[in-house]
Parts: sequence; structure tokens; C-alpha cells
Amino acid sequence: MAVSGGEVRPAPELRADGEGRPIERTSLGAPLTLLVRVALDVAALAAAVGLAFVLRFELGVLELHDATFDLAAHLAVSGLWLAGVVGAMATYRLYDEDTLAPGSAELRRVRRALVEGIALVAIAVFLFQFFSVSRGWFALVAGLSLLFLSVERRAVGAAIGRLRERGHLRRPAILVSGSDAVLTDADASPDEFDVVARVHPDDLGPALSPERDGAFRRMGAPVVVIDGTGIEHDDFWHLVLLAGQAGSSVFVRSPVREVAPDRLTTRNLAGHTIMKVAPPALNGFRAFEKRTFDLAVSFLLLLIFAVPMAFIALAVLITSGAPVFYSQQRVGREGKVFKMWKFRTMRHGAETESGPVWAERDDPRRTPAGRILRRLSLDELPQLWNALRGDMSLVGPRPERPLFVTQFSGGNAWYRFRHRIRPGITGLAQVRGLRGDTPLEPRVQSDNWYIEHWSLTLDGRILLRTVAEVLRGRNAA
Repeated sequence: MAVSGGEVRPAPELRADGEGRPIERTSLGAPLTLLVRVALDVAALAAAVGLAFVLRFELGVLELHDATFDLAAHLAVSGLWLAGVVGAMATYRLYDEDTLAPGSAELRRVRRALVEGIALVAIAVFLFQFFSVSRGWFALVAGLSLLFLSVERRAVGAAIGRLRERGHLRRPAILVSGSDAVLTDADASPDEFDVVARVHPDDLGPALSPERDGAFRRMGAPVVVIDGTGIEHDDFWHLVLLAGQAGSSVFVRSPVREVAPDRLTTRNLAGHTIMKVAPPALNGFRAFEKRTFDLAVSFLLLLIFAVPMAFIALAVLITSGAPVFYSQQRVGREGKVFKMWKFRTMRHGAETESGPVWAERDDPRRTPAGRILRRLSLDELPQLWNALRGDMSLVGPRPERPLFVTQFSGGNAWYRFRHRIRPGITGLAQVRGLRGDTPLEPRVQSDNWYIEHWSLTLDGRILLRTVAEVLRGRNAA
């Protein structure tokens, strides 16, 4: 619903899912969601305790010395461990709804809670000696608890993410702004939030009123997202207090585009909160990490694929003659042009008449061997040499020819920022199925998001997903 002038009227249609069906708002309810999350954590901790019993007392793992097994003492410490860890997790706000969103430092807080649990048991067992238990068993309990909780929490987060993509379990939100342009913005809301109302500052009170219609009240206390455009400082804090009195969480809408949490820090300046945004530059030690990874993995892959590449070269030579390899001018880091290598998959003179054009699905210019090579992306293997030389990276934005770069840069302001890093053999856009003749805008967004959220873990995930994407063959030309 949308609120204007104190009146509540139906909100714009919600987004449809990938098959065009309308998305419905659904929620388990905060109490039930909390109960499920606590139950899953207790189950993970109990599983860790149970497996530790088997490993230590049945299989003899970490058998430091012979010790009398006191079942009652071990069960008492197990209960103390579960209560201490779950209590510490609650203290670290690990059951707040905010921890269901990416970037909440959830696993770091889980580790802190486990440290507090270890401290509690250590005080009871080793300092005051209330109980006598196996140290090897407790070491296994602590290690397995960290493993099981991390896996369980990641699985829950992934499941919640998928549900929210389908329109479920979203948090109803009211967007407050002094700008009509912001309030009429038709962009879809983030996956976590579902903007159910857009109001001016004077209308927030009526929108949060418990006297509103039943459907609105059943949503519970909606999140309040405040856009500071056109709102005075004192009025801003009045809105924060008003939302707090209504039991709503408050978020402040930032003009900064999506940024990884580890690049944001806050400071105070003359009584105001200011935000430091670390530039998304891939330099210094981060660049050294990525380059070292590229060198090591490219060299290893070249060794692994040496024999298959020899057979591919022979197949190209037999089916369509020399040359076996094909090179193209591509635009790399900082706009520098380099020579990118592929196995030749098109017939001789494929662009003599047409000039540079995109390859099409079932392109008639392909050679017999080229059909298979392009379908499985095996024609890209020589680019491992480009990655070893430093022209390319294993993962990054796919490089384009100079003609296309000029064309795309003129139509998309963000396109040139793809050249902040070395181009890649594969990339985030490609594993999302955005390869070949697909829309430019989502490819550019994916490439820039990758650069601004880079990590070695992300590179590893993209490489693994590349294998699955190659087998699926989406948009392969």
C-alpha cells in the first residue's frame, strides 16, 4: 500500500517471479521464525556433542590419557555448553532478523559466542572443578560445534535468500522521503525488503498507527527506511524516535551504491555520523593475492590440459586445416589492447564480408570441430597462456574487441569501469548465463559488482560454477 496525505491506498503491483506469476507476501511470523532458528542451532550443537562422544570414546580420537568416563558429568557439561553457547548467541544478536541478511558478520559473531561458551565450561570444569570430563572430548565438542553451526547458519541463510527471491519472508518496509522523485521511484525493492508504503515525513505517524486497516496491522511493525532527501536534521531524528516508539527497526537510505560491508566504516564529525567508503581498488596486497592465484592455477591447468589441448589442436588441423590457433585484438586493463588466443572454430575469412560481428547460436561459419569446442567452451583453453603472461586473469570481466568497446562505452556510462582490472577467462556474468548475445546492462552490473566485492573465495566459487555452466551450455554460440 502507499500512503499520501494521510490516506492509505493500494501499493503498486509486486514484482512477478521468473515465470511471470505474481509474488505473494508470506511470513512465518517472528516468534515461529525465532523458535525454528533456536531449534536448528540447538540441533547443530547437540549433533556436535553426540559425534564428539563417538569419536572420543568409541574411536579413541584425541585420547590424551586414560580417564574414567563419568556419563553424568559429561551430560551436565553438555547441557552447560548448549545453554552457554545459545545464550551467548542471543547476546550477540544472532537471533535478530538482521542476521538473516548477507553482510551481517554472522559467522564472526558465532565464533565469539563459541569463545564465550568455551570460557564458561573452562571456568566450571578446569577452574572450579565442578565436573571431571575428558579434555579431548571437549576439544572435539568445540571444534565440531564451530563446523556444524557454520554449515547450518550458511544453509539457513541460503534457504532464506532463495525464499526471498521468490517473494517469501520479506520484511515489509515503509520508505520515508521529502522528495516526490524518491517516493515515485518504481525500482524494485531489495530482496530482503518489500516496500509496502511510500510516505512523506508528515505521514509516517498515520502510517504506523495501530488504527490502520487489518491487513496493514497483520504485517507487524514494518521496517522504516528513511531517505534524507528534503528532511531537516531535527525532523530526521523525530522520525527515528517515532519509528522506535512504534516498534519498528530504522534504516537510513544511503546515496552510496551497493558496497561490501568490509569497505564501510563510520566516524563522527561535528555531531554528525559520516561514512568512509573505501574505494573498490584491486591493488596492493589484494592484487598480489589475485595475481599469485592466477599464476599458480593457470600453470597447474596448463599441465592438466596439455594432452587434451594437443588432441584438440590435432582435431582442428584435421577437420579444417591450419592455423590451429586464432588471435584477436581485445581491450584489457586500463584500456590496453592485447592479443587474445583461442582454438580456431570458424572457417577461414569468416568476417571478410561482414566485418566484426557477434557469433550467433548455431553460427553457420563454425567448423565441424568448432561446433563441439564452442559448445563446451574448450576453444577458450589457450587463454590460460594469456593468464600466465598477465594479459588476463582466470576470473574477471570478459574482454571485448576495440570496436565493440567503443560502441558499448557510448551507450553505458558504467562500461568503462570494467577495465579497472585484468579481463577474465570466465566471470560472474558468464556463470549467471550472461554470455554471447545477451543484454549488456546486466552483464555490466555483474562485472562491476564482481570488481567491488572481489575475494579469493569469490574467484574459487566462480571457477567451480563455470564448470557447471559449461556443462549446461546456456547461450553458448
